Amino acid sequence: MQLVLKVPPPVQALICGILMWVVDEQLPGGQLESAIQLPMAILFAISGIVLLVFSMLAFRRAGTTVDPFHPEEASQLVVDGVFGYSRNPMYVSLLLVLIGWAICLGGVYNIAVLALFVSYITFFQIKAEEAAMRSLFGETYVNYCSRVRRWI
Repeated sequence: MQLVLKVPPPVQALICGILMWVVDEQLPGGQLESAIQLPMAILFAISGIVLLVFSMLAFRRAGTTVDPFHPEEASQLVVDGVFGYSRNPMYVSLLLVLIGWAICLGGVYNIAVLALFVSYITFFQIKAEEAAMRSLFGETYVNYCSRVRRWI
């Protein structure tokens, strides 16, 4: 399966963040407000950033690429650390930051944008990466997939 994605996943997340802001501004109603809204938003965003750092460090320790456009260049299958809980912690980290942003904005309609982000990244990025990993690492990757979820 050839990668269809032409825009890096962090840029996709940024586009979704902008879309969330536009949705929040253009669709009145559906606003949730709470005293814990900002602390929760910050907690999700920081969690996403921390997860991203741990994910990137795991790739660096393994000496393999983090380039989402060239998964076929992976030299190691990273299966430990945060990759023992999710096969795609970098994408989970972007989702956590977007959840934090959605909470900050408070618009319930942004749940649809979060679902759009997950669907888009899964279809246009993750599935192609999975095909490349199966091709590179064979049964080892298949076994990894059987014990670790795609997202969480």
